[in-house]
Amino acid sequence: MKRAPLIIGLLIGLLLLFLVAAFYFGYVKGFELVERKNPPDVTKLKGKWETKKSMPTARTEVSVANLGGKIYVAGGINRSGGTERAVEEYDPQKDSWRKVARLPKPLHHAGIATVGKNLYVIGGLQGLDLVPSKDVFVYDPQKNHWKKRASLPTARGAMAVAVANGKIYAFGGLDSNGLTKEVTAYNPAADSWQKRRPLLTARDHLAPRRQRPPARRHQGRPGPDRPRRRPGPRSDARHREPRVDRG
Repeated sequence: MKRAPLIIGLLIGLLLLFLVAAFYFGYVKGFELVERKNPPDVTKLKGKWETKKSMPTARTEVSVANLGGKIYVAGGINRSGGTERAVEEYDPQKDSWRKVARLPKPLHHAGIATVGKNLYVIGGLQGLDLVPSKDVFVYDPQKNHWKKRASLPTARGAMAVAVANGKIYAFGGLDSNGLTKEVTAYNPAADSWQKRRPLLTARDHLAPRRQRPPARRHQGRPGPDRPRRRPGPRSDARHREPRVDRG
């Protein structure tokens, strides 16, 4: 009778070993075999990349927007680490670049948006010490001229910018104290800013998406002291904020 517990233990161990082996060879290896037999057909993937004419000024951390079928690249950090004022226009039809009026001040990580026939550059950072700016400039391509507009309530850069119902929304970013939850809306017709409901989590380098009726923002950097949350079906990666005015 003393052998009974030992025999039972051995049987349980063999059963567990069998289940693990069955899972590994039946599911894991079987899944790999199916993938090898049915690889994705890359020939059916749409689109392709092509090399086009290079931008005149080599730089990074730029602001890019489309206006009137042309692509505008503003500001950035050049090869020597300096902050740029350069603004260059790309014509996809002609595959050509041309320099246009420079920014009134050097900026990188600025917000950028198109409303009507004008281009707006909002806030941004200066230098490698990331000094935030509250300046807002509007570009008129017909006059090739920049004009100063009402400043941001708080100086910041590396924010997300989106246009909804004729207004420009600026989400999060970096201010003089670090990451910010601030959300503001700019009315170009009234040349005025209004503070809106803040983000749930302070973030910079985030990306916005326009969706009716609300505007939404996606992920971004929560900062070194804030762990990223894995996006789920209802996670904050697609959290609605703020609701967009219909007026």
